[in-house]
Amino acid sequence: MPTPVRFVLVHPRTPENLGAAARALKNFGQSEWTWARPPWSPEDPRARRLAVGAEDVLAGARLAETLEEAVSDCSGVVGTSGRARLRPTPLDPDAFAAEAARRPGRVALVSGDERTGLRRADLAACHAPTRIRADARQPSLNLSQAICLYAFSLSRRPEARVGPPPRPTSDAELRQLECSTAC
Repeated sequence: MPTPVRFVLVHPRTPENLGAAARALKNFGQSEWTWARPPWSPEDPRARRLAVGAEDVLAGARLAETLEEAVSDCSGVVGTSGRARLRPTPLDPDAFAAEAARRPGRVALVSGDERTGLRRADLAACHAPTRIRADARQPSLNLSQAICLYAFSLSRRPEARVGPPPRPTSDAELRQLECSTAC
């Protein structure tokens, strides 16, 4: 199972992004998310249109009035930002996934409005920042794209993989395979 993370979306701007985000979460084995101060309902047809195959994730969104309510039971809260000058140094998606796997309890990944991101007060309420490095001319990703990158990073963690790790192939086995296909 992937590392459990609660994706928290603060005042998401468009229902279409919520549908696309639900699909991205399901693609990578995540399903826990909360919308804080949402202007939209999980039943919005515009969101459902883009949640292809992930209607259950869309319908399972928890609603909260505040960011504090959305993360009150989390042991770690990490806020996303496109800002270049963040302190402390922001985690990239892979470093976030590693930190989430190490931390006991539930970790929240908080994202803000698609146009303006998290307000400074919301980002200050987080324990750490995270950022996806992008071209400085377009530093902000679409909300559903960012969620997809973080969910993908969480799915790549070794403890997220199902079953035992594959056994390394020996040199002798490789040579035998080469001979059987080439001989």
